[in-house]
Amino acid sequence: MSQFYQLFIFSRLLLGLIAPTHEIIDKFFFLQITAQESIDATFSAKDQVISSRIVEELAARVQIDVNIIYYLLGLLSVLVTISLVMFIAFYKSSKTTKALSSLNTTIQLQKDALEELLVKEKQLNKKLHKSNNTLEHFLSIVAHDLRSPYNVMLGYADMLVANYDDLSPDDIKNRLQSLRNKAYKNFQLTQNLLSWALMQKGMLTVVRKQCVIYNVIEDTIYIHEDALLKKDTRVINRCPKSLTGMLDVAITTSVLSNIISNAIKYTDKGGTVILSARSISDHIVFLIEDTGKGIQKRIKKNLFNLNKVSSMPGTANEPGTGLGLILCKEMITKHKGMLRLKSKKGRGTSVLIVLSTKS
Repeated sequence: MSQFYQLFIFSRLLLGLIAPTHEIIDKFFFLQITAQESIDATFSAKDQVISSRIVEELAARVQIDVNIIYYLLGLLSVLVTISLVMFIAFYKSSKTTKALSSLNTTIQLQKDALEELLVKEKQLNKKLHKSNNTLEHFLSIVAHDLRSPYNVMLGYADMLVANYDDLSPDDIKNRLQSLRNKAYKNFQLTQNLLSWALMQKGMLTVVRKQCVIYNVIEDTIYIHEDALLKKDTRVINRCPKSLTGMLDVAITTSVLSNIISNAIKYTDKGGTVILSARSISDHIVFLIEDTGKGIQKRIKKNLFNLNKVSSMPGTANEPGTGLGLILCKEMITKHKGMLRLKSKKGRGTSVLIVLSTKS
């Protein structure tokens, strides 16, 4: 609206310049007619002829000046027209520029949105790739490591059935005890896999309750009694019997079981595993130390990387999945804690576990 108003004012100014020119010409012709009338009334016939000639000459000159004025007026009109056309063109160009600017802004916004979508797609592809690798590793564990303990338990059961009449009550009791330990260990592995699967789906919850830490450690050690006897490994529980804390017992047991299992696996016969615990502020701090062969640098580097998971056989060629420590770290993180591992080849391993007692 402001552009049209400016155009109206500009046109009025130009017309204001033309109007006075017409008034001057009209006044000149009026004076010419008045002069002629005065001559006719005042002078004689002879003088009138001379005066008429003079008037005609003046009129001719004035006519030339009038023609020039009309020429200038025509030129001025052309200039006005050109100015109006240019003004209208400029106005349209201004609108076009604004439209193009708006279009460029829209295109830039769409470009930014597209780039954001591409970044999200890349992130989703990365997560999908990680999930696929995780699933493949999970299936390999289920296919091999979960099946192997069942084969051992079936072997124990078959031996008991076949030799039952030849075995003494003590032999039967010992073999049943071994069978129970194998079954419990297999249950722990199954529980680990289920817990890991729940964590991947964000469904694992932490349920804290007051517990005696010494008893939790003792119950976890008992799970590995068979392996300890086979390797003649001594386990020392240095946790104060009076120590208590608000912990998720299932998560705590699962974490300690994995660490103890590794300590036994990578410790030579006659070795020692020491467990201790203490309360610091709102946390329970566990320390598990062994006299084993330690962890190689190349394996230690990827201990918590599921995509580059690797494992090494135990001192008695016990197989490993490489999933244990990864699962432990995830569960500890869920429990608002942390895990630190220190190991050197040939000098054993120390694992520090911190679990929060506050929700």
